[in-house]
Amino acid sequence: MSSERKVRVRFAPSPTGGLHLGGVRTALFNFLYARQHQGDFILRVEDTDQTRFVPGAEEYINECLAWCGLSPDESPLKGASTDLTVKVSENHLTGNMLSS
Repeated sequence: MSSERKVRVRFAPSPTGGLHLGGVRTALFNFLYARQHQGDFILRVEDTDQTRFVPGAEEYINECLAWCGLSPDESPLKGASTDLTVKVSENHLTGNMLSS
């Protein structure tokens, strides 16, 4: 697996209310897949729907995942891979989307 990329899976709920059972199931599957393959489980809250945004929902999602024992390797609270984030942002701003 040395020539392959590291497995990175994400769970990206929208903070429009409470975390439902289907969301917990999806998070669990992603978490277990990441652990099985020595990868990263990433929580990325999709707050693009501001008309339905519920204050406190993001914190509630984090609390629910913690209660279930699902600790993300990266999240809005833990921070992300800054180098990759900066590189992608720079590529987007310069129009160089094919750079790796």
